[in-house]
Amino acid sequence: MGWRFQWRPRLGPLRFNIGKRGLSSVTIGVRGAHVTLSPRGRRTTLGLPGSGLSYSQYAPWHRHAAEHPRWLRTAGLALLLILLGAIILPNVLSAIASWQ
Repeated sequence: MGWRFQWRPRLGPLRFNIGKRGLSSVTIGVRGAHVTLSPRGRRTTLGLPGSGLSYSQYAPWHRHAAEHPRWLRTAGLALLLILLGAIILPNVLSAIASWQ
């Protein structure tokens, strides 16, 4: 049995799904309606919160899921850097301010 790692930080309506190999997908939306963008494709989900009833539709980027679109790899890295900056920078600034 291998080790697994999953982290799902939130930034407003965005959820970043991060695994041991990096950013795996980005989910945009609210409870009951969201879109997940991953290197393999786009999944749109609509549901009635609390009912267990939902509809989901998957649309691959390419016929061969191994062909990751370049814009998603670049956007994923940029979003990860922005997220880390948004989390780390305020903590560093507050630590410096309290230290002085």
